[in-house]
Amino acid sequence: MKPNRTREEILLLSKLQQGDKKAFNALFRKYYPTLCAYAHRFVDLEDAEEIVQDVMLWLWENREILLIESSLSQYLLKMIYHRALNRIAQKEVKYRADTLFYEKNQAMIYDVDFYHKENGDCPVDDFLESLDTKMRAKVLGAVALLEANGPQLREPYSKFIGDGIFEIRAKQSSNITRVLYFFYIGKRIVLTNGFVKKTQKTPPEEIALAKKYRADYLERKEKIS
Repeated sequence: MKPNRTREEILLLSKLQQGDKKAFNALFRKYYPTLCAYAHRFVDLEDAEEIVQDVMLWLWENREILLIESSLSQYLLKMIYHRALNRIAQKEVKYRADTLFYEKNQAMIYDVDFYHKENGDCPVDDFLESLDTKMRAKVLGAVALLEANGPQLREPYSKFIGDGIFEIRAKQSSNITRVLYFFYIGKRIVLTNGFVKKTQKTPPEEIALAKKYRADYLERKEKIS
């Protein structure tokens, strides 16, 4: 048996369908708290309020074609129920998509490691400390790109030097810096040494230093394993 509509509901609906804004305001004040409390059983309060507001707006915009056979409260509760379920489904889809995106990106990200000498000194840290703030930011920005793109990073940010040695490239005004690095197993990138570039070609002594640090890094890794 269908619930009967009260005389108040019939009157308000009639005025609503005639475009009476006062009737709409009265309906809004009458049902808003109850509908929010009901929606809040399924979703958080912010979503609940948004759903109820959307339903009330829909009621106003479609007032001329409304066909309500049950009581208005039952009609509104049913709409709230279905919209709350849709909101839950949307959030689950978004959560799955966000999770997939995060996992995919985590799988792509490389670990950047700063080479440390046996005595604990870190040549790249020392180099970064010697730079001014703007240039340091440029270099660290390039390192972040390297971390995100790995071997896919190309010029102007990265360049292959030879024999497994690469360089990160950074420029601030007329100042040019380079940080040398190599790839290690397990998606690891090891930064070896940095320098301010003053000649067109990468200084051979800097490349030799990078290879020396790489050999030391690999030798100590083998001892650990």
